[in-house]
Amino acid sequence: MRRVLILILIGAFFSFFYGCATVHDYEPKSQDEVEIKALLVDMETKWKNLDKPGYLALMSDDAKIMYGRERKIVSKAEYAKLLPERMKELGPMKFGTPEINVTGDTATVKLSV
Repeated sequence: MRRVLILILIGAFFSFFYGCATVHDYEPKSQDEVEIKALLVDMETKWKNLDKPGYLALMSDDAKIMYGRERKIVSKAEYAKLLPERMKELGPMKFGTPEINVTGDTATVKLSV
């Protein structure tokens, strides 16, 4: 069965988030959560290293990505064109502690950035 991950990034890139617990501190409660945590840490690292191909490789080709304050939704191909500028503009990403809900083959993750 195909697994679906819905990632919801909540918050903004404000310095006061940097003092909070992070995804690195999160204690997974299941094997699914171990894998989701690893994915989030990998996303954070690839963004920090400005690794556009690596970051995009973590998403399925039919992914729909929400970005910006207007919460515009674009395809992976459209996002790939925006990504280099967004990475430079936003700087390093640091995820807060995730709230993970796994139901069947679907995982929903809420976290602050």
